[in-house]
Amino acid sequence: MPAGAPEPGGCYYIYDTHYRLLRTVFTHHGYYPDEHEFTLTRRGTALFIASKPVPMDLTPYGGPKNGSIENSEIQEVDLATGRLVFSSNALDHLDPADSEEPVSSASSSDGVWDAFHINSVDEGPDGRLLISARNMWAIYDVNKKSRAIRYQIGGEKSDFTFGPNAKFYWQHNARYRPGNRISMFDDGCCDLPDGAPEQVRGKERKKRVSPEPVFSSRSPTARRAGGPVSRCPATPCAVCGYAARPPRAC
Repeated sequence: MPAGAPEPGGCYYIYDTHYRLLRTVFTHHGYYPDEHEFTLTRRGTALFIASKPVPMDLTPYGGPKNGSIENSEIQEVDLATGRLVFSSNALDHLDPADSEEPVSSASSSDGVWDAFHINSVDEGPDGRLLISARNMWAIYDVNKKSRAIRYQIGGEKSDFTFGPNAKFYWQHNARYRPGNRISMFDDGCCDLPDGAPEQVRGKERKKRVSPEPVFSSRSPTARRAGGPVSRCPATPCAVCGYAARPPRAC
């Protein structure tokens, strides 16, 4: 299996502050619970990512005929009933040909190509979702009701051009911010600029993204994987995680 892919048979547990088990949440459609994202909403639901390998002929992309692609699905489950109230999967909307992860990597992961690597989902205003696909180098603003992609930032088919120093690679933890802003952790890595927290501001009419110097990493660090960034409440700072390294102020 690709690095970071979930194992079969898992589930999510919700505990209170006294470590008492409140709920057990299961995925649907045969997908496995993914560790990247699990959010409790004010609607009494859980919004999360679930993934599984889907058998596929990968020869159109230069891979094996009897291969598989690691597909991910955004799922929302009602906590009281366990009922699935929303789902949308990557293969229905994204083209694996746009992946920055070479299909040859499937040879070292049991024939499974991690073309998308969906690693975060955030709810925004007006029924929108912000979804990050690490191996596409792209984030997507999605209309939740129709499941259609409103726009894409980054990747092979970006709807926006980039200002100086605004591009990102292998990103994690994309989040809506006020004023048409989006924050994320830009992993960098692999002969690309070093990883650091980043905030960008998009101008939809001009279709252009510009960086904003809101976060200034004290010591940029290249990370192949991981890297959440969270704003501190009521203070102009952020806390970053560098995968295997402890979280720290950035």
